[in-house]
Amino acid sequence: MTNEEMEKVEKFRNMLFVKKAVEDPLTGKTKEEIEDGAILAAYRQKQKAYLEASQKYKDAETVYKESESQEAINKWRFMADDLRLLERTAYNDWVAIGYKNDVETMAAYIRQVTGTDPVHIKTEDPLPDHSY
Repeated sequence: MTNEEMEKVEKFRNMLFVKKAVEDPLTGKTKEEIEDGAILAAYRQKQKAYLEASQKYKDAETVYKESESQEAINKWRFMADDLRLLERTAYNDWVAIGYKNDVETMAAYIRQVTGTDPVHIKTEDPLPDHSY
């Protein structure tokens, strides 16, 4: 890895994560913890909102498709557009306010340059990717 790449990786890590000094309750010593930075916290918050809105839409659609109940069918007919709008709005918020593209670009760069899984980039000890 070149010096330029190392600097860029460190810059991205510092944008995604912050180091915080906290007192260990058992020993009383100060230790360093790594937490989500503002950009990553916004990303996770908006991602969660999108996934929840998406799940509501999919749940309503599944109930409609599997139900013979007139009530479920009418609910889908009247609510499908609103639920879809909520899902799209949540996705757009994730992109615009939640730094979706920025975070994913930074994580991809870090993964490409270091060969690590972005889940483990906040530790200096990268672990192998076990997600399938």
